[in-house]
Amino acid sequence: MGLLEQIEKIQKKPKAMRIQILIAGVAVIMAIIILVWIQSMRYTFSKSSPAIETKEITRPLMLLWQTARESFSDLKNQFQNFRKNNE
Repeated sequence: MGLLEQIEKIQKKPKAMRIQILIAGVAVIMAIIILVWIQSMRYTFSKSSPAIETKEITRPLMLLWQTARESFSDLKNQFQNFRKNNE
């Protein structure tokens, strides 16, 4: 059975069933993305500089907050550079 036949089969189901399928699909994809993200964080921090103390690595929420803050700061800087270049 091809992909189009599968989509048509889902489209014929009741709306409640389609919503359940949607939620399950989003949850599975989100779980995969989070697992890949966590694995990449482990790889990144295992190769990072020794300046990071062991105590900080054992605090995942603190580490997550620090990473999010750095990422937001980088994104903000990139956006500001983009605006400067396009003015």
